[in-house]
Amino acid sequence: MTGSPVAHSFALPPRTDYVKLPAVVKTDDEQYRARDLDLSPARVIALRAALIADVALHFAPDIVLVDHAPLGMKGELLPALRALRRDAPDTRLVLGLRDVLDEPRKVLQQWAAQGMYDAIETWYDDVLVYGQHDLFNPVTAYAFPPTLAARTHFCGYIRREDAVRPAADLRAELSLGDAPFAVVTTGGGGDGPALEEACLDALALLTGRHALPAVVITGPLMAPEERARLEERARALPQPVRLLPFHPDVPGLMRASALTVAMGGYNTTCEIVAAGCPAVIVPRASPRLEQDMRARAFAARGLLTMLPMGRVAAHWAAPARGPAARHRADGGDRRRGGAALRRSRDHDHGTVHAGPA
Repeated sequence: MTGSPVAHSFALPPRTDYVKLPAVVKTDDEQYRARDLDLSPARVIALRAALIADVALHFAPDIVLVDHAPLGMKGELLPALRALRRDAPDTRLVLGLRDVLDEPRKVLQQWAAQGMYDAIETWYDDVLVYGQHDLFNPVTAYAFPPTLAARTHFCGYIRREDAVRPAADLRAELSLGDAPFAVVTTGGGGDGPALEEACLDALALLTGRHALPAVVITGPLMAPEERARLEERARALPQPVRLLPFHPDVPGLMRASALTVAMGGYNTTCEIVAAGCPAVIVPRASPRLEQDMRARAFAARGLLTMLPMGRVAAHWAAPARGPAARHRADGGDRRRGGAALRRSRDHDHGTVHAGPA
């Protein structure tokens, strides 16, 4: 079950289907509204809750994996969790958490006020952390009680394992020729215009032999008027700049690029490290520090460069003008929960190995 507006764009494994939930957008910390439907926040949450509970009971799963929010958005999972415990007691309930949620002080306050520690212990049999404890350890940072820590398992950083298209095919598709090019991506794109505008400013500084074509993936959630403004700005640049709302093979574009500039979301950061491309991360700093904290941890390992928004135009082009260290993440086993970054780095080959955390 997913509320993603682009779920249909990804290939599914055999014998797999999904149920689309009404999409929502975040308006503030812990505040949401319906993305497309003319429904109040309370009604769209009630609709999603009913759908989730109905599907969970009719599908009768052996395992339920809940991503990120233990009780869902505004408690929308509670009806399903109660029903599964009552009517399907053998179903194993598993919570999956990203490596970083937010600054510890804030998480501790929110989880204590919301009774989240008790809720996780009540409803979940296991907790999987999509990360590596020597980069960031949520068990200690967020003060998991001993009984919760005992059922928590680190399964490594997750990367997409679908095929990545050859660079030549992607270049031909986007008419990029043989020259080096940059990729700019801001995930869903709802808060991406500032970074993409800063990158267009930076591209304008690269003239003559330093001119750098670019593929800018604005994201499906960007407002049409913002996208139109960026398109107009891109047309004024001397080098070719392709603006796309979405591309199914962002990891392939990253691998083919001379430089990737992105915000610091979990999926994007993992894709960058796995692709081994020179990268600049410009993390979002509000309403949560998740991206900032993750970017700092990865930058401390030398896996990427982190910049604040105000320094993008002045600094982001430097890696594209000269050699940059490549950091490769080798593929992991899906049975381990995804690819993990080993503690040690191979300094001779610039490699970050994948393996059990």
